[in-house]
Amino acid sequence: MIWWIPFVMNFTTATCVAMHGDRIGATDLAKAVPEFAAAPSDAFIGYAPAPGSRRVLHAVELRRLAAKFDVTFDADREVCFEWMLKPVSHEDVVRSMRESLALPTAHIEILEMGTRAAPEGKLVFPIEGLIPGADRNTGSALWRGYVVYSEKRRFDLWARVKVSAPTSRVVAVTAIAAGHAIEATDVKLETVEDFPVWHEVARHLDEVVGRVAQHGIPAGHAVVRAGLSQPFEIEAGELVEVIVESGQAHLTLQGRAENSGRRGDMISVRNPRSAKVFRARVDGKGRVLVMPGITGGTVN
Repeated sequence: MIWWIPFVMNFTTATCVAMHGDRIGATDLAKAVPEFAAAPSDAFIGYAPAPGSRRVLHAVELRRLAAKFDVTFDADREVCFEWMLKPVSHEDVVRSMRESLALPTAHIEILEMGTRAAPEGKLVFPIEGLIPGADRNTGSALWRGYVVYSEKRRFDLWARVKVSAPTSRVVAVTAIAAGHAIEATDVKLETVEDFPVWHEVARHLDEVVGRVAQHGIPAGHAVVRAGLSQPFEIEAGELVEVIVESGQAHLTLQGRAENSGRRGDMISVRNPRSAKVFRARVDGKGRVLVMPGITGGTVN
């Protein structure tokens, strides 16, 4: 009834070897099974498991490897290999995040972490991994990071955080109407506690002054760069200087713009004498260029 007891007593429980690389070599195996010290030191045994899992070599596999490398081995045992995991502390995560932000005064609150342990290595939370929520000020943001281990391998991490820091932004002093070319007196620079990676907002006055508001901006609201456009170099109905270039020949005359345009835009221009409309490229303030065969225009 107890015939199996000697078998169990002779079978050695698997011993785990800590991994430090992607490949399991004979030197790794010899740490648990000294007989394999006789195998070539560069002998390849197998690939390391992923962090959080184990690779187990059973007795039959060990005997096969012993025969392959001419090693004397006849014991019944198992060997396992695994990456040693260490706790990932909130303090280490915040330190890595602060380094990426390059804002020593940033306030970072960890709300949730997806992983509590990781292989030993360099902890990285890159700025491009910070994804703001729908409400950047009161809501949480998702920040994806990783641990670099075994030289080039990555162990993914994530955390849900609240992040804020004193940041500058451009705000409207008074209500700005759509289509208005913003002047220096229309806006001001202010420093507020805000989500520091809000790329859409204007942070400097020279990003705003001289641009045209595409939509109305209420007084006190931040100016978003996507809502601005460069002013037209030429307005519809404006008299413009027309420069015609054909080979070595240059001709200058006046025309009237049929539509507005910015530098590089193709617009329609009317010859006041012949009333003929031709196409020309905006070359600067109040100036267009006609190059027959390229712009496709003739000014006759």
